[in-house]
Amino acid sequence: MLDSTKQLKIKIGFILSTLFLISCSQTYNISYPSKSIHFYDVIMTDSLGNVKSTELKMTVGEPNFYSFISGNTGLKYEFIDLIDSLQYEEKTSAYLNPENLSLHPPRAGFFAFTEICPFPNSNILSSKIPYSNMKACSYNFKLNILANKIKVLNGKTITQKLDFSDTLSYSYKKEKVFAILWKGENLSHQDLVGQYKVEYVFSPKYAFLEWRYFLPDSSKVVLKLRDIESVK
Repeated sequence: MLDSTKQLKIKIGFILSTLFLISCSQTYNISYPSKSIHFYDVIMTDSLGNVKSTELKMTVGEPNFYSFISGNTGLKYEFIDLIDSLQYEEKTSAYLNPENLSLHPPRAGFFAFTEICPFPNSNILSSKIPYSNMKACSYNFKLNILANKIKVLNGKTITQKLDFSDTLSYSYKKEKVFAILWKGENLSHQDLVGQYKVEYVFSPKYAFLEWRYFLPDSSKVVLKLRDIESVK
């Protein structure tokens, strides 16, 4: 059990989103286990090249209060923080079905900044249109931030954007898999927090292979999928 002083008080953000889609109405089936454990290597590189690393464990399909009230799939993150070295357990939810996948990222402790960027999302992918045409695919989000560790954002509605960038062949455990690169950023409140950018490498077979965050202080945080375990 985690000490109560080290537990995160989970925050619920309600996404008020309007999606602007062009030629993106079709989606393809995602081969993604509804009950699974994903292990990510987390690497932070600061502006001077100094590196810190930890592991993030993401458990999919374990019910919790937040998945119950949202009607979505339970999601749990566990990790040792890169800054305060505390152990965190964060429970939230994911929208998961054979056609769509949208995750709430970890937002506890050091990961509070991930709420500034658009969340990992595959809703506008399509196998029924040529990928060369997907450059028109774009999301614009508006997210109400209620109780973030970055207190200057509390009570604010932040505008975000997520765009298709490219397709690529990605090496995962010596297997070459088809993947899609999405790029996102915050469009608003740059005067308060600066410009945050994110890149998601998504595979229909393994879901999110990499999450790459670029922070205003020129530091970089990368979550890289190391392994997946199915849970019966």
